[in-house]
Amino acid sequence: MIKLRDANGEDCEALYIWRNHPSARQFSLGIEEISRENHDKWFEESLRNSERKIYIAEDKGKKVGQVRFDREGENIARVSVTVNPDFYGKGHGTTIIREGSKKYFAEVHVDIIRAEIKPENIASVKAFEKAGYKKSEEKDGLLEYRVKNGEI
Repeated sequence: MIKLRDANGEDCEALYIWRNHPSARQFSLGIEEISRENHDKWFEESLRNSERKIYIAEDKGKKVGQVRFDREGENIARVSVTVNPDFYGKGHGTTIIREGSKKYFAEVHVDIIRAEIKPENIASVKAFEKAGYKKSEEKDGLLEYRVKNGEI
């Protein structure tokens, strides 16, 4: 059973490794490898940023992924998810997205959460659809999926 908790300083290393995994970079909106120094700075700032929320997903005490929400105005937030490469193909992405979205809606008052996905990232498209997100548009070479508060 997946449990979500707020990210803390002990999660920096795991997120660095997951983000720089070749499979994660292939489908990320930013495909370049991130330096350790830049990641550490980003992570520290992220933990202090009141407009950003990062949850760590754990299953039986093992970190299986993360889901991050960035507020983009009063009523909307953008979601980003990363699955620990050791757990690829086990269906955790859908659960992380769905449970993370529910938790975020309960904690932060926004009406919509949106995701931007590369069309070739079939695993993410399927995970977001299974989690309850609906395709809203295709713009600048990306698919946008959305879910409204109360729909998930």
